[in-house]
Amino acid sequence: MSISYFKHFFNGLDIFFSTPHIKNIFADHTLFSTFNYSIWFLVLIHLVRIKIIDLDFTQLISVIGLILPVLLAVPVVIEVRYFLPAHILAYGVIAFGFDYKGILKSFLYTKWEIAHYFVLYLLWLIVCFTLSSSTIESLVIP
Repeated sequence: MSISYFKHFFNGLDIFFSTPHIKNIFADHTLFSTFNYSIWFLVLIHLVRIKIIDLDFTQLISVIGLILPVLLAVPVVIEVRYFLPAHILAYGVIAFGFDYKGILKSFLYTKWEIAHYFVLYLLWLIVCFTLSSSTIESLVIP
């Protein structure tokens, strides 16, 4: 059951088509999906590096307020529009909350850090594209 919820959650975050009205269902979406997965990779890096003590109560309430409707949509039929608050939160984290200076300092400190993040990024892309392709293969075209 938790695997089903995980796939629902991933399918909600996976923006497969760039428009709500699909003109060509077989169009190539690789670049668009790579950009989307890159954003979520940066959000995960931010979540791993953040210190819970540094969070303000208002920030925590804001995050809960944005994530709660998304979590309520996971058990039902998944559509990307139900996950709009999560996308807004992710773009806000990347634009305003991400520690670019800290990442750059760690890259300048050691070259292994660059290789570490690069390998993690490649593994992230492989997992995301595998999950996305398995979802697309299970779709039935009317």
